[in-house]
Amino acid sequence: MAADLLAQVSAEIDDRLAALRPAVEEYQQLLGAAGALEAEVRMGAGEQAVVAALEHGSHTVGELGVVTAMSGAQIRASVRRLLRAGKIARAGREGRVAYALADSA
Repeated sequence: MAADLLAQVSAEIDDRLAALRPAVEEYQQLLGAAGALEAEVRMGAGEQAVVAALEHGSHTVGELGVVTAMSGAQIRASVRRLLRAGKIARAGREGRVAYALADSA
């Protein structure tokens, strides 16, 4: 009798685990997506504008000012944060310092 009860409980646990497995996988995927979204939300408007401009190719600080309508100080601050985050990289162009999206950005 005890063996039957244990077998029944074990079967119920196995059934419940099988039913919950897809939910656990979805939960893990949602956690990853939420983390990615949170990282994007933390990026301020200045950083977003610089990244958007660099999606079309490398730019100098002056060119970024024209494209984004931001001040040089705002651009330099955004560039510093993006460099530290690894989203952009320095890319020399015609002897001038330019910036481009990093390979992982």
